Amino acid sequence: ERKQSEQINLKVTTQKISRNGRLTQRWHTDPQTQRLYRMVTGCVPIVDGGKILFVSASRKPEWILPKGGWEMDEGMEESAIRETFEEAGVLGIIGSRLSDIEYETRKSKKRKSDLQEAQKRAKVTCETHSISPDAKTSCDTSVTSTETPSGNTNSLAEANVDVSNVDMARIRGQSKPSDETSSVASDTSSGYSHVRLSLFPLYVSEVRAEWPESGRFRIAVDIDEAIRLTESRPEFQAALKEVKERNLHLPRKDSNLQLVLDR
Repeated sequence: ERKQSEQINLKVTTQKISRNGRLTQRWHTDPQTQRLYRMVTGCVPIVDGGKILFVSASRKPEWILPKGGWEMDEGMEESAIRETFEEAGVLGIIGSRLSDIEYETRKSKKRKSDLQEAQKRAKVTCETHSISPDAKTSCDTSVTSTETPSGNTNSLAEANVDVSNVDMARIRGQSKPSDETSSVASDTSSGYSHVRLSLFPLYVSEVRAEWPESGRFRIAVDIDEAIRLTESRPEFQAALKEVKERNLHLPRKDSNLQLVLDR
């Protein structure tokens, strides 16, 4: 572990900026469900006293574990160490891989919720403007959750209920609505909806003052506080609970860490 980690550390510290883009990242399609997963790696950084190191998220006011897309030209351990260095600016000795975690992205969950709400509004509007009983009947919908071949889950209506351009633009994350009316039944939003996350314990031996994403803040907390902080991120919480159950956060014989972190 130590020799492998030291070799990877030397390699990743030569880069001055983070790797960006998803064209060279790894993806996996489940042969049974045909669900598409983005392959993501990262670490649970463990510092002096068995505390867990978090970094601030780049887009939201929350503490997260460092992670990111697994590139095709690197091994899993290298990807995990690289992502941790890029986001948290720490290096160390990598431990054994934790249990993989599969989860649906928050963006995908929100998209489904927005689609369902848009359907409800469209149905009410249709019924309100219906004149004949036959016209009203055509507004009845049965909302189901259907997966596309790419693994993206969308809420679909069995009847032809049109959702407004404004609603569909909001659901898709567009700044402006399109010129065409969208049918809920025909809308299959592009992009992945699920992630397969592989995390490793990282026993931190060095904290850099400057690193590729040095605009992030860092904080170290004990394991119980770390689990509490991740209540809204069950994928992180599951990994931290495994770390605690296996006592992986306890000081190792080969570590002698005296670290100073920004609070």
